[in-house]
Amino acid sequence: MLINHSDIDLYLFDLDGTILDTAKEFHISLNFLLQQKKLAEKGFSSVRQIVSEGAGALIAHGFSISENHSNFESLRKELVEEYEKICTDSITFGGFEELIRYIKDNNKMWGIVTNKPKFLTDKISNFYKWDEMADIVISPEDTENKRKPDPSGINLAMKKLNCSPENTLFFGDHFKDFEASKRAKTSFIFAEYGYHNNSIKDEDLKDVFKIKSLREILN
Repeated sequence: MLINHSDIDLYLFDLDGTILDTAKEFHISLNFLLQQKKLAEKGFSSVRQIVSEGAGALIAHGFSISENHSNFESLRKELVEEYEKICTDSITFGGFEELIRYIKDNNKMWGIVTNKPKFLTDKISNFYKWDEMADIVISPEDTENKRKPDPSGINLAMKKLNCSPENTLFFGDHFKDFEASKRAKTSFIFAEYGYHNNSIKDEDLKDVFKIKSLREILN
């Protein structure tokens, strides 16, 4: 499968694990909490695999508790607070800046559709100037807290920018991204370098363009 850029008007991206490598910061934040509670720290690879699942999944992994546990929500909030302190330390994945330059040079549009809470998304977007560079940034709060795999975020981006699914390309690293794209009827790019943890089965990816780097899109 080849990408015909002439057919694409809008490039939409998931955030964590697709354009921004946030695993290190979440790993540091989770282990800080575990140290405070005098519990064993978690290895980086085990944390990296579930970053795209969100803060709740990291708490469940780190503390071996379910969301029904009495301390679950307070621990999740503590994790988010610690992560917020260092969230702008993350770096973008290789090729992102070149791809955005290509998009803008060719008068295309781009945006972000993330499950990340708006206050964190806004802080990161402001730091990297994406709030000025991107044509749109969508968080769950923009869609009545609907999160991928719900397609509402993608649909809202297309509606606001007057783009059709046929002319929209969505990049993601997780099954939730794949499913949201499928339900929104856009083309999908699977970021193999991300945090998918084998959440997408091979049979689902049969007709999907897979990349090991964002630079591959420009080849």
